[in-house]
Amino acid sequence: MDGEEPILVCEGDEFNPRIVKIGRLVDKILSLDPHPQIKGDTTYSPGISSYYALSISPKSCLISLKPITMFIRHKAPKKMYKVETECGREVTVTGDHNFWVLREGKLQLLKTDRLSTGDYIPVPRSLPSPQRPIAYLNLFELFNSENYVFVNNGWKFYVEVNKIVKRLITLKGRKAIFSVLSDYYRHPNSKLYSILKNIKGQKIRLNVFSEMLKQLSYTPSLKELSQVKITSGKREYIPAIIPLSEEFLKLLGYYLAEGNAQERYFIIGVRENGDFQVSRRGWVNLLKMLIGSKAKDKHLPFFWTKLSQHQLSAMLRAYFEGDGWIETNSVCVLTASKQLASDLLLALLRFEIWARVKKIRKRANNSKHRGDWYWKISISAQENLRNFAEHIGFITARKKQALQNLLHHKADSNVDVLPGCKDLIVRWARISSISSISYNKKYVYDVSVKDDETFLAGRGGLFLHNTFTMANVIQNVQKPTLIISHNKTLAAQLFSEFSSLFPHNRVEYFVSYYDYYQPEAYVPQTDTYIEKDASINDKIDRMRHSATRSLLEHRDTIIVASVSCIYGLGSPKDYREMLLRLKVGEEIPRTRILKKLVEMRYERNDVDFSRGKFRVRGDIIEVFPAYEEEAIRIELWGDEIERISLFDPLTRSTRNSLEEIYIYPATHYLAPPDRLEYAIRSIEKELKQRLRELRSQGKLLEAERLESRTKYDLEMIREVGYCTGIENYSRYFSGRAPGERPSCLIDYFPKDYLLFIDESHQTIPQLHAMYGGDKSRKDNLVNYGFRLPSAYDNRPLKFSEFESLINQVIYVSATPSAYELRRSQQVVEQLIRPTGLVDPKITVKPATQPVDDLLEEIKKRVEKHQRVLVTTLTKRMAEDLTSYLEDLGIRVRYLHSEVETIERAKILRDLRLGKFDVLVGINLLREGLDLPEVSLVAILDADKEGFLRSETSLIQMAGRAARNIDGEVILYADEITSSMRRALKETERRRKLQLEYNKKHNITPQTIHKAILADIETYTADKYEGMKVREEKEEYVPPSEVPRLIKILEKKMRKAAENLEFEKAAQFRDRIKELKRIKTKPLKRLSTH
Repeated sequence: MDGEEPILVCEGDEFNPRIVKIGRLVDKILSLDPHPQIKGDTTYSPGISSYYALSISPKSCLISLKPITMFIRHKAPKKMYKVETECGREVTVTGDHNFWVLREGKLQLLKTDRLSTGDYIPVPRSLPSPQRPIAYLNLFELFNSENYVFVNNGWKFYVEVNKIVKRLITLKGRKAIFSVLSDYYRHPNSKLYSILKNIKGQKIRLNVFSEMLKQLSYTPSLKELSQVKITSGKREYIPAIIPLSEEFLKLLGYYLAEGNAQERYFIIGVRENGDFQVSRRGWVNLLKMLIGSKAKDKHLPFFWTKLSQHQLSAMLRAYFEGDGWIETNSVCVLTASKQLASDLLLALLRFEIWARVKKIRKRANNSKHRGDWYWKISISAQENLRNFAEHIGFITARKKQALQNLLHHKADSNVDVLPGCKDLIVRWARISSISSISYNKKYVYDVSVKDDETFLAGRGGLFLHNTFTMANVIQNVQKPTLIISHNKTLAAQLFSEFSSLFPHNRVEYFVSYYDYYQPEAYVPQTDTYIEKDASINDKIDRMRHSATRSLLEHRDTIIVASVSCIYGLGSPKDYREMLLRLKVGEEIPRTRILKKLVEMRYERNDVDFSRGKFRVRGDIIEVFPAYEEEAIRIELWGDEIERISLFDPLTRSTRNSLEEIYIYPATHYLAPPDRLEYAIRSIEKELKQRLRELRSQGKLLEAERLESRTKYDLEMIREVGYCTGIENYSRYFSGRAPGERPSCLIDYFPKDYLLFIDESHQTIPQLHAMYGGDKSRKDNLVNYGFRLPSAYDNRPLKFSEFESLINQVIYVSATPSAYELRRSQQVVEQLIRPTGLVDPKITVKPATQPVDDLLEEIKKRVEKHQRVLVTTLTKRMAEDLTSYLEDLGIRVRYLHSEVETIERAKILRDLRLGKFDVLVGINLLREGLDLPEVSLVAILDADKEGFLRSETSLIQMAGRAARNIDGEVILYADEITSSMRRALKETERRRKLQLEYNKKHNITPQTIHKAILADIETYTADKYEGMKVREEKEEYVPPSEVPRLIKILEKKMRKAAENLEFEKAAQFRDRIKELKRIKTKPLKRLSTH
């Protein structure tokens, strides 16, 4: 589109819109992106802000807010097209721009150069009201915005800020104020004295005051700004905060209609009451800025889209009173401003009023001028006239009566409604002309909108379609990626594999950081209250912080996460705003750095220097970030930062020096200091309301319990800024509305991220169930007075909310469920493996004597040094079969849910190492096990229909043998069930395709060769950190020392588990068991290293 075309956008997914020129918006986004993508003559960026557009779905014609995923700037062509409709709406676009149009009763997607007069373009039937209407106009914020630079226009504004300057001196010191004033005034001391004493010369220029606040990092409160006076003359003042009252909005409406601004005054002519003149230069300049000075450049004030229905109707009522009149079948208004006509068409849609605009030539009656072009806006049709009378209307009795007379007419002159389509939520504007025009501007602009690729733009508002081919963008833009797995074990395996596959990317790990977690709960049947109890794994917590930090700093980030990633996390906006930026040579007081660290929830501890803490030694500040294994040393010389370096917290040796560093908060759950009082007041308000509800229901015990618990929490928050279970008040600390979803890890991703859901047939049901499980637990806590209802808002996402955050998703599963198949636009089968391996052959054998046959098959594999997996239906059968095989000399182990997690990892590793040959299990030998040494999977009781022997389960278990060239699956069954039949048919289909491909391309299948890690390895963004188990020295120890040694080993075991050294912890556990079992005999001394 032409860069001057308006587009309706929202910052955030709430409908609080504003209308901007698309060229200015896209240029701004591209300038903020340090690395915009360039392809030929096109520059594009996903942007750094969350912009949304009003979009229409071509499938359902439903209108909703959709995120803008790409901002695009093209080199302009030499020819453009102006598309105009019969109702007066128009837009200027390129010839290859797309439109959804209604042609011959069919909705079609056509390029501009294929449009015809008579085609229909969709227009919204109405525009929704903003979710948070504004109540006042902040002139100080407005005058400092990028859109209004008054000094360049010759308008010099001054402010009286005596009280704020005194406040700044108290907080920052007189020296800081003097430093700012000295840059602008020859005698800063005299200026400061005048300000403080409130004598002649106390006013300072608005831009000076703005720079002072910026340099001193101070944001005045609304109360402070309401005391500020702005002036552009000697004794003419404007308050910095103007309430958007009905009277003020009527003034704007009258000025729009009949106002005329000169240099020092403005006049409003009202026919019934004569002319009004206001000689106040400040107000003159304000009206010029908000609305315009001449008739041709008038427009609705920029904030009209954020007014409530009542506010907007007050302004429009005054405008129509001043400029409107009534014709035979319509209400009309005439304006010399094309921009105002466009604004009015959109503004009237707020009241479901469909208006038409027509360009006409008119000559003033009292002038000899040949005339000029005007735009006439007409409102006709009874439906539109009724809406106009109900919501807007006129002020004077004469015009009110004329409108009532018009409402009694039966004629319906609206020609813009298609027959039989009155009830649709869109209207259809008929194209009246398509004309080509020469074009000499440098660029044209576009945006890409998620899903529908449509957005509301153009003069008067038309739904347009995006042109840019997103497939090309995806191929050339490296997207941040989230991979969700359904359990921690598989997530850890994926994390290790992606770290090795992408050694130069930021590969991160994000799972629940609890080693142990007992949620708060209440069991009413036994009157049992269970207090929250948890143990946080420090290593995983560090990795979680590292993940969010990487997302905010790098686009080449890959995060492997469990389903806990949809649980509530602190707001990314607050997290980003609270970071501390330090640069060598910058002047910043030491106290300010320390205060900021405390606000970021770092704890000062000069003795125990560990993660999330800082210490101070003179002019040296040392910080141990929550997301790093290296600490930061900041060396000051007075208030100047002399050096920044990274050092090893253990050896204190310096690693390297930095010119600049960003320090992120120590927790994701934090809020700016000014939000604390708001949260406390809101909690108190909810408490009073909830206590009234409980007492009215006769629940006196619950009310007393809730009151005492909540007041104790409030006291703790006031005193130390924290309380146990503070997450239950997270709604207030994050500023969310009741029921509004919490922020989560996905919110830290840019809008164009890519999502993989691994083993989706398992992960999707978990994502579905998380919200319901959390709510059912909290029902009792709320109903029985343990928590306020706001505790419901500390929760995981609802599945519908999770779906709304998806940009592009790839479901990964060998056995996708109906949900994935229904949601997918394309299904791709990855049947061909790089190694040429085919799916294992499946053999069905009778279940008359399965164990004897299995024993023979096991011996064949043992001779070839291969491994065997055997699956049973019950734990008891797994243990009995293991004992039987063990008695026959087979090296065998079993694996089921009662085997602890650490022990499972050790068993699987020992299987690969060849310490035993057969592993017997139940439902654990399925998704995610990557065991190339396994050549046989034996499934006992395969004909027992159910979850463990469904088609999905059988295919997944068979897949465990697909890593070996000799892979085979044996099903022991007396009959072939429907699940077996489907699994056999699917496997045979895959094998046929794989074999044909190998034959065609002369591929010889090869067994996967994969290194066996000596232990669990964790990876940071750029290196591997192996945690190795030491070989133990052996000495003899007397029985009397055994208890002491057990205590030492238990301590070491817990420490190893905290550090994710699970195998080392398992070795300590085995030794402890041995010590406890044999206490009377002399023992070898076991090392406690």
